[in-house]
Amino acid sequence: MNLLSLESSDHKQWEKELQRVNRALRLVCETNKTLAQSSDVGTWLDRVCRTAVEVGGYRMAWVGFAEQNERRSVRPVACAGFESGYLESANITWADEPRGRGPVGTSIRTGEFCVTRNIPEDPAFHPWREQAVLRGYNSSIALPLRNNGRVFGTLSMYAEEVDAFESKEVEILKQLAEDLAFGLTVVLRTRAERRSAMEALEESQRKLEQAQRIAHVGHWERDLKTGLITCSDEIYRILGLEPQPGKLYRSEFLKLVHPEDRDRLVAEVDEATRLSQHFDVEYRIIRPDGGVRFLHSQGSVMRGDTKKSDRVFGIAQDITQRKRAIEALMESEQRFRQVTESIDEVFWLTNLDRNETIYISPAYERIWGRTCESLYKSPQSWLEAVHPEDQARVKEAFQKFQKTGSFEQEFRILRPDGVQRWIHDRGFPVRDKQGNLYRLAGVAEDITERKELEKQFLRAQRMESIGTLAGGIAHDLNNMLAPILMTCELMKMELPGEENQQLIAMIEGNAKRGSELVKQVLSFARGVEGCYLSLQPRHLIREIASIIGETFPKSIRIQTRIAENLWPLSGDPTQLHQVMLNLSLNARDAMPSGGDLTITAENIEIDAANRPMNLQAKPGSYVVIKVTDTGTGIAPEMREKIFDPFFTTKEVGEGTGLGLSTALGIVKSHSGFINVYSEPGKGSTFEVWLPAKVARDLAASGIEEARMPHGRGELLLVIDDEASVRTITKQTLEAYGYNVLTAADGADAVAVFAQHKDEIKLALTDMIMPVMDGSVLIPVLKKINPAVEIIAVSGLSTSEHRARAMATGAKHFLPKPYTAETLLNTLDEMLHTGAKTREDVPVEVD
Repeated sequence: MNLLSLESSDHKQWEKELQRVNRALRLVCETNKTLAQSSDVGTWLDRVCRTAVEVGGYRMAWVGFAEQNERRSVRPVACAGFESGYLESANITWADEPRGRGPVGTSIRTGEFCVTRNIPEDPAFHPWREQAVLRGYNSSIALPLRNNGRVFGTLSMYAEEVDAFESKEVEILKQLAEDLAFGLTVVLRTRAERRSAMEALEESQRKLEQAQRIAHVGHWERDLKTGLITCSDEIYRILGLEPQPGKLYRSEFLKLVHPEDRDRLVAEVDEATRLSQHFDVEYRIIRPDGGVRFLHSQGSVMRGDTKKSDRVFGIAQDITQRKRAIEALMESEQRFRQVTESIDEVFWLTNLDRNETIYISPAYERIWGRTCESLYKSPQSWLEAVHPEDQARVKEAFQKFQKTGSFEQEFRILRPDGVQRWIHDRGFPVRDKQGNLYRLAGVAEDITERKELEKQFLRAQRMESIGTLAGGIAHDLNNMLAPILMTCELMKMELPGEENQQLIAMIEGNAKRGSELVKQVLSFARGVEGCYLSLQPRHLIREIASIIGETFPKSIRIQTRIAENLWPLSGDPTQLHQVMLNLSLNARDAMPSGGDLTITAENIEIDAANRPMNLQAKPGSYVVIKVTDTGTGIAPEMREKIFDPFFTTKEVGEGTGLGLSTALGIVKSHSGFINVYSEPGKGSTFEVWLPAKVARDLAASGIEEARMPHGRGELLLVIDDEASVRTITKQTLEAYGYNVLTAADGADAVAVFAQHKDEIKLALTDMIMPVMDGSVLIPVLKKINPAVEIIAVSGLSTSEHRARAMATGAKHFLPKPYTAETLLNTLDEMLHTGAKTREDVPVEVD
């Protein structure tokens, strides 16, 4: 819109300038005509001044001669227009004093034309300002009259408007002054010199024609009685005709006018002629060669001696180039708008001098939450929307941008609805032909989602580092717990009695709780595989709702909204139960005075178009479970830390800080992710996204009553760098009918195995050991005796560790700590039942 406004303004300015050129051209033509019709200087000069007022449209015109007296006064010799005694009181001189430093005196002294663009404000016009303003003079021009290089007077003209004389008009008026000076000298010369005067007149006409050709402007005159059109050669060139004076009539001309414009042109010109008014019209012509040209014509009715309208005089200009430039500009602007209005970024353009917004793309309204119109009215309002903590930095950078032309900043804005957005703003300079910076342009991009993903990525890196540390600790703890659990099995056999059995049960229970704690640590660190079943989340949600409904305070209102035909999941029911319980407990703690706790579940398909803002989000089918509370909410600075292990806002002793981190680890191990939305004082929503099992269900298997199978005297090799693990494993296996050899590391195991390669039926090896770990040892043992069965064990039980063990040749994988029952059942399956090897072996959870 601003570009169109600028173009409209330029067009109006151009029309104004054209009108001024036209009046100057008409004045030159009429002055040259009166020269041939005048017999004396006074009469001719009076007619020249009158023509300047009547044809040129000036307020007043006068001619003054420079006197060579002591005062160097300027004597008026002719004038016309609204003068009313002005020259009598003007007392103008061409001496170098205040009354000689106006436009007339300066022009005579310097021999140059002198333009006063604003009489009320020009200090040089001070001596005559009051009288000039009273008579409506607002700008003037004084043109020197020369004879053989000597200035003998001036032609002065005064206009009603300010800055009425522009460069093209001035050039024509300078020619007028030359013609006038020449005419004065010609009139005073003898008849013998008239030939030279005529040659000069022809030269003047040639220059006029040359000026018309340069400006693509020609003049014409139409006899209202005969319709004959007399015109300059430039008119013929514009029409595409050969000059044929006396043969161009109105009817022939109208044949050249475009049929769509002909009636309108005739109507406007005839109406202006009838009312003796000026006309101004644009139209098209079709030249004989088929070319279409755009013309702009202006004209007025001229009256003869009988005061009746007998002819119309006017000018015509070929404006085809300008029209095509306007069309190209409009087409370019349309393409520009289509581009800027279709992109998500905000494109902006400002004027450096006037501190105004020239253009702002519609994306500003969507991102800033404010109208484009508000920015046009208040160009600084975009800066006022910048977050208070960023405002000073951005303001300083933008101020430097106005000097250096370089700007790139990331900052936050606050929308009127209170929403905070991150913006990346880049600016670049717009320079003029001289290389001066005069405009600033730029592109502002909403990077809120990118910032959020960056935070998630950094959080994931942090959690990965914590996971690495936690994994190492868990491995060591599992090595400590493994012999304790297996010793408990032996102690049950060796120490009968109720009191002993109670103590053993207490030891075993605490060891198992320690094992569960280790699993919990690993669950937020890397995720631990559990027993995956096909389950319906509707049942899980109802069970959780029932539990919390019975145990939570009555001030908390619990609601569930579960979509019909909710897709099933493949997951560990116990772990998912823990996730839902942890989120519900957090919601309860956020509402100490009561509130609403809502659990919803729905099916959602993720594709490229509606991908949630989370790094873990992948295309596919998901069941989304939302736990929403109306509690205290989470502060923005806390939102980044809530999933960190051991982070808690509760009092000492009221929470471990593992609840949310454990929940996140479990959800990640199920190939899902969690999104959090919260507003302080209004509550929070935790979204759990779990991949749905749309196509098929997994059959859930029950757990049979545990039994303790015995060996049949087979020789086994136990390899572990922990002496306690070796000892208790050896004692347990021997107690249940196996013969056992042990080794402290991989190298030791190779030596022992090589001596008994034909007797050893199975090797039980730790995967992480010094000297030679399990991944290197297993292929060596298999090479010595391909028939040997191998069980891999490790304190790290991720799918990655399991897959690595199975790839080296192990038949089974057992996570530490394992019970004697799990170990004996696995040995019985491998050595006695002949079960087929599977990579997805049951993993003991309890």
